[in-house]
Amino acid sequence: MSGLEEMSREELIALTRVLLAENARLTERVEALEKENAQLRDRVARLERLISRNSGNSGMPPGNDDQPGKPQPKDRPARGAKRRPGKQSGAPGTTLAWSQDPDEMLDHFPAGACGCGADLAEAVDLGVTAAHQQVEVPLVTAQTFQHNLHTVECRCGRVHTAPRPEGVSPAPVSLGVNLQAWCVYLMVAHAIPVHRCVELIVSLTGATPSAGFVHGMIARAARAVAQANLRIRALLTLAHVVCCMRRRFGWARARPRGICWSPAATATPGTCWASARWPASRSSSSPR
Repeated sequence: MSGLEEMSREELIALTRVLLAENARLTERVEALEKENAQLRDRVARLERLISRNSGNSGMPPGNDDQPGKPQPKDRPARGAKRRPGKQSGAPGTTLAWSQDPDEMLDHFPAGACGCGADLAEAVDLGVTAAHQQVEVPLVTAQTFQHNLHTVECRCGRVHTAPRPEGVSPAPVSLGVNLQAWCVYLMVAHAIPVHRCVELIVSLTGATPSAGFVHGMIARAARAVAQANLRIRALLTLAHVVCCMRRRFGWARARPRGICWSPAATATPGTCWASARWPASRSSSSPR
């Protein structure tokens, strides 16, 4: 600024005070603009997230994918586009791998007579020309095991009776542990109704459990894991963070009772997937 050399000390002090006041005003303005800029950046980020949501990456219905500005899901073609048959581009593939240790090897030799009239059963084996592996499921047939509990008499006169093996019911005829576990697995993991579960077991194994017995297996299985459920409920209560999974009919609301669980693929002891009972109405609701 020209003329500062000719200004008196009082004039320089007054000018300095004016400049300090202006600097303070500009500083406040800059801080306000920076705050407003940060708010605008957050708002733009939220809008970008909302625009990027579709039925492939959120719980939005597929009908909203046609709205202007909405990106199409990666795993779903645009409306009106035709999908080619078979495996889609980008989908994970599945192949049958050759087993280096097959469960059983079956050798096949030519049979019959040669053109010369000699029997091929007497021909010299030149080795394996081609090999083919086939993955097959053996037929499952229910087997009946009779457990005979013998009584013996010691030479001292005492009589001893063999105890009933673990897992064998005191009833004359019962279903084994594997069949019981199969019933629970079909009803709980796959939500198969009781009567259809009975039909599946009859069709696949030949065993004929009653519908009442199969239905009662749910309560028996619940009693068997009651102590484990109490331990898991306590660990969930003490946990700092609980992960809730969004189900098909909305968010499951956490309640003190009715927690269903299954072990998760984790190395942390006591960690589990937890979901609560469904509410009375299956309408979608926001998580709490």
